[in-house]
Amino acid sequence: MKRPGKTTPRRVKRAGRAAKAVAKRAPAGSAKRATTKARAPRAKAPAMKTPASGTTALARHHADLGAVTAEDASLVEVPELGSAAKRAGAQAVSLARSVESLETAYDAWLELRSAHAQLRARFAQERTRLEDQGQLLLGALRAAQPPAGTGDELVRPGDAAAYQVELEAKLAAARAALEAQIAEADASLRGALDELQATVRARVEHRAKLVKPRLRLMLRTLPGERRILHAQRPGGDEAVVLLFVLSGRVPSRYGYLFDDSTDDVQRAPPTLYADEGVTADATRPGVPELRAILERAPAVWPVKATLPMALPPVGGATTLVRWLSRGPVIEAEIEDGATFRNVLSRTEAERITGALLALKLEGRLELELVAG
Repeated sequence: MKRPGKTTPRRVKRAGRAAKAVAKRAPAGSAKRATTKARAPRAKAPAMKTPASGTTALARHHADLGAVTAEDASLVEVPELGSAAKRAGAQAVSLARSVESLETAYDAWLELRSAHAQLRARFAQERTRLEDQGQLLLGALRAAQPPAGTGDELVRPGDAAAYQVELEAKLAAARAALEAQIAEADASLRGALDELQATVRARVEHRAKLVKPRLRLMLRTLPGERRILHAQRPGGDEAVVLLFVLSGRVPSRYGYLFDDSTDDVQRAPPTLYADEGVTADATRPGVPELRAILERAPAVWPVKATLPMALPPVGGATTLVRWLSRGPVIEAEIEDGATFRNVLSRTEAERITGALLALKLEGRLELELVAG
């Protein structure tokens, strides 16, 4: 019995004959190739830092810096926003022309003012984004340069400066493009806004000639020769036309006299809208501030829930009166220092009533006195 694993002479002979047969069939050199493939790969020695390897790293670093100006520079590109302004202006003007009514013209005017404000906010955000991204890229480019004098500089100072100049040029071009868009969009919307304002005023004037606004005046007598003047609150077109008759101005919003909303329940509702240059923090003015705002607004008054009128002067300046909306009535208040008061003297009540009566005699107002 043969021991396992031991090679016999007969097996050796058979193996030798098989090897010779394979050698005869295989082409020359195949044994050498097979030996080479079977040989284990040699481990590569660490690369030495030679001038050639430094040149390769320099080229690679140049490519990295080039990517900043080629790819990352897209962050300082300006999106197209001016076309939105043109579309908004065209749509608002088309809306006003579609229906010959006063309320429709006001709706289009308000819609375009809102679109203008939103576009300005969008441009402001884009301006901030452009500056932030541009300064970030410039800072990153400066930070990417190794400290000089360490012996490991891969970027020549002149190359880094050239990349920085290129990026700064792109940033300046983007700024100029954005400002050009802002100017163009503002001019486009301003033209449409002027057309809508003219449309509103023309319709108000036309309505005032056709139908005189009616004011039903109620007098309440209090002890001590004191008076309170109420009037039935006009509605719709009539409220707009009444302001025009009393002041020669049009309100900035159609439903101005019915809007008693407030942004702070702890305070009285605002009496001005943040329109026509009035800021959000100036919507509750005292008498001096309100007078200044109204005097510098020759065409449009951004009044809210109030109807101002000026009494003819008596030996001095005009006296400012406002009709404040109080539910179904409007109540006359006269200026008293920095505020208004609703309790009038007999003389003050007569002056207000006389100013309204003069408009009636001119044929511009229908005035009716009723029991208070």
